[in-house]
Amino acid sequence: DSQGGEDRPRTRIQWQLLALMASGLHNDSPVGGMMLLYCMALASWYGLHTATACTAIAFDGAASSDGSAFAGMNADSSNADFRLTYVPARCRKHAQRPVFTFNLSYPRWVGFGRGNFFHPRHGQALSVPVGHIPEVACTFGYYEAGEPLMNDQGLGL
Repeated sequence: DSQGGEDRPRTRIQWQLLALMASGLHNDSPVGGMMLLYCMALASWYGLHTATACTAIAFDGAASSDGSAFAGMNADSSNADFRLTYVPARCRKHAQRPVFTFNLSYPRWVGFGRGNFFHPRHGQALSVPVGHIPEVACTFGYYEAGEPLMNDQGLGL
């Protein structure tokens, strides 16, 4: 992968996970049947290809046995910064948000204004924005790791 990982053989656990996803689908509904076919195709492809990459998957509530919707993602990287932190809510006088390129490796971001977790450590340079965009004056706090996870209002990504 682009983060320096190496190709790894598919494991029995990964096959079991795909089978588990498929087993929770409604086989008697058109949506469930299509999702089952998708999972089977995904399982076939997964076993034939050895390249590592991120995977995102989502199921509508109509595709699950209890009506629950599912969303998930992995970041396939050997040097990703998966440290968990909370970025506090805040209000700003000047509602412009700096935009940075995405850096998955450690440290994923270095700077001020998002909590002590991101303050520079010895030898770390501040992340440099590539631009700015308008933002609401006040934002919710949120939990993040390699990617945003959930805000303090209970909305998960």
